[in-house]
Amino acid sequence: GRVETLAESPVTELAAKVSENKPFKAEDWAARYPAHVDDVARALALIAKHLMQGAPDAGCIYHFASGEQFTKYGMAKVIAEQLGVDVALVQPDPNPPSGAPRPKDCRLDASRLASLGFVPRIRFVDGVREALTPFRAR
Repeated sequence: GRVETLAESPVTELAAKVSENKPFKAEDWAARYPAHVDDVARALALIAKHLMQGAPDAGCIYHFASGEQFTKYGMAKVIAEQLGVDVALVQPDPNPPSGAPRPKDCRLDASRLASLGFVPRIRFVDGVREALTPFRAR
């Protein structure tokens, strides 16, 4: 979603790196499912409505998962295209990320949310385009 600075989210931090217009390696190992804040808000509103209608499954856990899978490398390529930066500057790093171990694919089971009729609407490229618009002229 919209940000005031590129330091606000992992995706926009990646945009800051891409905008340096220098070669760099981006992790191409872990599957991620970037969520747009507007889709998350729609999901929360749907859950709230469901619970306010006295749903028998009140208190259940709902997981959100975007409909698109990317590695950081894949996201960086989309970001580079949106910023007009040479995509070839982004190189894939096939190694697991350093720091706390994470699963190779961390997708959450969003079937309970889908059973309420929820489908993510905002494609990654569209969300990135919108979020980065204020930073293109800088």
